[in-house]
Amino acid sequence: MTVSTLLVCDDSSKTGNLETLINSRSELKLTSSTPAASATERIMQEHPSLVWIELSPEPAKGLSVLAELREKFPSTQFLVSYDTLKADLIKSAMQLGAVEYIDPDSADRLLPDAIERIIVKLNEAVMGKSAGRRVLAGPAVSSDVLPIVPDESYVPGATGQNRAVSGVRGKAVQLEGSPGSLPVWLLPTIMLVMIVVAIIVALLTRGH
Repeated sequence: MTVSTLLVCDDSSKTGNLETLINSRSELKLTSSTPAASATERIMQEHPSLVWIELSPEPAKGLSVLAELREKFPSTQFLVSYDTLKADLIKSAMQLGAVEYIDPDSADRLLPDAIERIIVKLNEAVMGKSAGRRVLAGPAVSSDVLPIVPDESYVPGATGQNRAVSGVRGKAVQLEGSPGSLPVWLLPTIMLVMIVVAIIVALLTRGH
């Protein structure tokens, strides 16, 4: 699959390089680039699956933008980039919901795995919504039945982790009153009749 990507960058000196990096990946499709001030409006217009946030020139401001956009668009995936690896920035970005923290030196190594995780999350979101629709539309069944794995809404291009979901099998459930099942009251009734018959026979025998 191709992941539509919006680049949020306030550092004009980095915009071109980041656009080139995004365009170098066949799995990503750059929709546009925008400064942070216009990010919300652009996301509402373009509905990207991934928002790439450059933390330069002010990392603290970039993290604030991440927190704000993540709250407004919880189903959107976020990735951040910065020139250097800083433990506090990495920790804060991950806590705020970023999928990955990319720096120029590690981009070629980290970006493929990050894209793979993004695709997994996007597929999981699609499957979750589809399963929810089917449960609401379908007949009432036992709570032991596992959710139906969707097929027509499944997003292609995912890894084996996604495809493994299709192998999940639900539990076989016998619904009450279905063919092959006996009413719960039948067996006690038969036993009671047999006891009454035995008492009557005993009384008649004693009378003779």
